[in-house]
Amino acid sequence: MAYFQMDNNPRKELNTMDDFTKYAMSAYESAKEYMRASMILLPHLSECSIPMMSNASFACELFLKTILAYTHTATEERQLRGHNLYELYNKIDDNNIKERIRKDTLEKQFDLTLKEIGKAFEVSRYIHEYKEMSCDVQFLYMLMNALHNECVELMKEKTNE
Repeated sequence: MAYFQMDNNPRKELNTMDDFTKYAMSAYESAKEYMRASMILLPHLSECSIPMMSNASFACELFLKTILAYTHTATEERQLRGHNLYELYNKIDDNNIKERIRKDTLEKQFDLTLKEIGKAFEVSRYIHEYKEMSCDVQFLYMLMNALHNECVELMKEKTNE
C-alpha cells in the first residue's frame, strides 16, 4: 500500500543478489526518465539550465548506482548512498567498465572533469545560494550517454547468460 505522505512509504530491502538486481532495474528506469527530461530541456538551456543540470546529473547518479547494483559491486545498501558522481564512479570495481565509460566521454582529463562536476546534483538544487556557477554541460551529457550505454550493455550481457 502506497501513502500520500511520501516518506512513509516502505523502502526496498536489499538483502539478496536478486534484490540488488531488481534495485538496478528500477534505478535504470528512473535514470532514463531523468535523462529524457534533461534532453527535453537542453534546447532551452538559457532559460532552464538549473533543472536541465539537475536532471542530467541525477540521471548520471542513477546510472552509476545501476552499474554498482547490477554488477554486484555494491553488496550493502549503504554503498548505494550519496550523490557524488566522482565517488560513485570510483566504487566501480570492474576496470573494463570504467575504461569504456572514460573512453565514451571523449574527455582527456576525465578524472579532473568528473571531480569538478561530481556534486552537480547537490549543488544545482541549491544554486540560489551561490554567487556564480558554471558547469561543463558537454561533459555532463557525454557522461550521461556513456553511463546509459554501459547500462544497456550490462543488461544485454545478463539477458544472454
